[in-house]
Amino acid sequence: MHLMMLLALMQAPGRPDSGQFAILYEKSLNDTLTLSLAVAQHHANNGLHSQLRVGLTDRRKPRETRVIALIRDQGLDSYKVIRTDDSTIVIGRLGFYESRESLKLFLDPRTKSVIKQIDYPPDIGLKAVDDREVATILEIPDEIVQRLEEEPWDRHPLSEDSTYPVPDLRNHPMPKSTFAEFARARPDMVENGFDESHTTLDERAGPYQVVGSRIWFGKAFYDGEGVTGVGGLGYFDTGTLRYTFVPVSGIADWSVSAILIEEGAAWMGLVRYPEGEPYGGGLLRYDFRSRTTQKYPTEELVYQIVRWKDRLYVATKNGAYLVQDNRLVKRYRVEPDIDNRFIIVTEAL
Repeated sequence: MHLMMLLALMQAPGRPDSGQFAILYEKSLNDTLTLSLAVAQHHANNGLHSQLRVGLTDRRKPRETRVIALIRDQGLDSYKVIRTDDSTIVIGRLGFYESRESLKLFLDPRTKSVIKQIDYPPDIGLKAVDDREVATILEIPDEIVQRLEEEPWDRHPLSEDSTYPVPDLRNHPMPKSTFAEFARARPDMVENGFDESHTTLDERAGPYQVVGSRIWFGKAFYDGEGVTGVGGLGYFDTGTLRYTFVPVSGIADWSVSAILIEEGAAWMGLVRYPEGEPYGGGLLRYDFRSRTTQKYPTEELVYQIVRWKDRLYVATKNGAYLVQDNRLVKRYRVEPDIDNRFIIVTEAL
């Protein structure tokens, strides 16, 4: 039924709301076909309307593009191509304040047609896949799967009777940055209008890990509407009852979404909490000995960071990454197959 509706839309090229299409994406699908996506947007009384046109072009006849799907949405900011192969394309829908449903198109290059379209939530993670399948594909034991599937720190209730964070951090409040420290660490924010009289610095201890007498944590803060903060990594010493912060470069603009403290390094997921949906800023590794920082371009928001032997697994809002020898090696995406069963698609990086 849905496919019939798509075909009906594709047969109406002269519709008055078609707008002007602009190419969003082009890629060779196989030896002869080029896949293309084009977007048109226009405003109407009930908001912004978007159209996504998916086409296949035989490179032997470059002027003849066959439109195989025309998808209409309302209230979107943009589309983003997440992944393609020789028979599928996965597309993200981005709203102004939150991600909308992703969509996956299953293609038949031989007939130049769409076999099926599946819409699915943008935050489908490892939990959507059978744990045994996760363990097999990621090559990890069951207990590591369970740790990767744990809820991220900001899903915990933050009421006064909450068990998060640990009592020592609740009973000894973390010192907050002064406006002078904020201005030095984030000068661009000051240039963009954050002045001392209209700015509230509201930082808290976010994800944490207990190592001996130290409670390591990453700072977290809302970043919008006059409320902000300075990102950082620190620890509270339960013996001296003192806070210490580590000078990590590249963290000032970000909250921390996940943390792993090892003997020689600290790993941190970066996140920003703006007025709309939180979004990730990558993965940081801070070397305690050299005091240097390395950033890994993980695209999605990091939920958990877990070590297994010589491998580091990073769970995200819709899958996971594998870090080995201090580099991103693989990416594991969770998405539906043609039977609408969630699977893991592995990509080498």
